[in-house]
Amino acid sequence: SETNANLDALDRMAAAPLRDKVGFGSLVETTLGWYLVGVSLGELESHGVPVRLISLMSPFGIAIKGKGEGDSIAWRGTSPGILQLPR
Repeated sequence: SETNANLDALDRMAAAPLRDKVGFGSLVETTLGWYLVGVSLGELESHGVPVRLISLMSPFGIAIKGKGEGDSIAWRGTSPGILQLPR
């Protein structure tokens, strides 16, 4: 049932509207790397670039939720920045 829930979440992510703030379904480039926000499934590689799949309810997901390009966040004693939200 967990696999089905994750597959359902991936379907919802694919249908999520593009936006200029981090939310469910956002692909985000930060100074720490790339993140796909929606469901926590570990890491994958796309075109040779690692992408971490995280939940909005994860600590980092909570930290970046609602942020936009050019924003920075407080994260474990650092200030990573949001570089882009590809549309």
